[in-house]
Parts: sequence; structure tokens; C-alpha cells
Amino acid sequence: MRSRILLVLCLFGALVTLSGRIVGDEPAQEPNVAAQAKTSQRDQLWEQAMEVANAGEFDETVNLAKGFKAALECLVILEKLLGKEHPDYSICLTNLAGLYLSAGNFLEAESVYREAMAIQKKVLGNEHPEYAASVGGLAELYFSMGDYEQTVPLYRQAVEITLGILEQTTNLQSERMTRGFD
Repeated sequence: MRSRILLVLCLFGALVTLSGRIVGDEPAQEPNVAAQAKTSQRDQLWEQAMEVANAGEFDETVNLAKGFKAALECLVILEKLLGKEHPDYSICLTNLAGLYLSAGNFLEAESVYREAMAIQKKVLGNEHPEYAASVGGLAELYFSMGDYEQTVPLYRQAVEITLGILEQTTNLQSERMTRGFD
């Protein structure tokens, strides 16, 4: 189930990237072959995502392979468009790390989680939800490996970040309601 979700996320990420960053940047009044090809690629990714999401039976091996392919393609596209130090690139890395975790490739998962976290810490800060998600993913990896000494502090860190975000959101909502801004 986890790899099905990760595959859909990777395919959806590639879809959003293709539709919003490539196709969306093309002038609407000047359709060209490249834009049509990118639209076709976007449509194919969407169909793949929907097939996986709606599949009654789930072949873990086949869908992991599709997930890896989609995640790696997404990384190539995002690196070309936005560079490696962009939040979207780091999110795709986090999804790829989750796929490695699902496949049992713990060493690769750890490396990719750490790469994603380094980017997220630099460009988003260590109090951002995406950073918390990557920290939680790394904690899950260590839990899967039975390394509880590293698991517990990472889960705590992820929870503390998330609670901090919730507290900020609650405070902001309280202020808005006090001022009458709903």
C-alpha cells in the first residue's frame, strides 16, 4: 500500500511539474510541437497515476519499478527546470527515498533522505513541514532497520516540528478571529 501511495505521489509530482512549469510556461496563443509533446507526456503520467490509484490488485514489484522510473524522470525534469536546491526537487527526493525504503534498499534510502533533508534545511529551514516529513521518513527507515536509538530522536524531532507548525497556525487563526478576519 505504501509503495502505491508513493508511486501516485511521484507520478503526480511529475504531472504537476510538466503541467505547471513546462506547459504552463508556453505562450497559449503559440502552440508548438514541443508544448504538444509535453502535454501528451503529462496526460500519460496522469493516466498512469490513475491506473495505479484505482487498481484492484497491486503488484508491488511492477509498481515499485514504475515509481522509481517516475521519480527519476521527475528529478531530471526538476533539476533542469529549477536546479537541485529547490523545494520541489527535495520533495521528489523524499518520495524516491520512500520508494527505496519500500524496496528494502536501506542504504540508498538513507542517502537520499539525507540529501533531501540537507536541501530542505538550507532552502526551507528546519521548521518546515517538508523537512519534518523527511525527518519522519528517516525515522521510519531506522525503525524498519531495528535501529531504535536513531529512530526515537528523529520521530521526536518530526513531531516537535509538526506541533510547532500547528501552534503557529492556531495562533494565526486566533489572531484573525480576534480581528474579525475569519
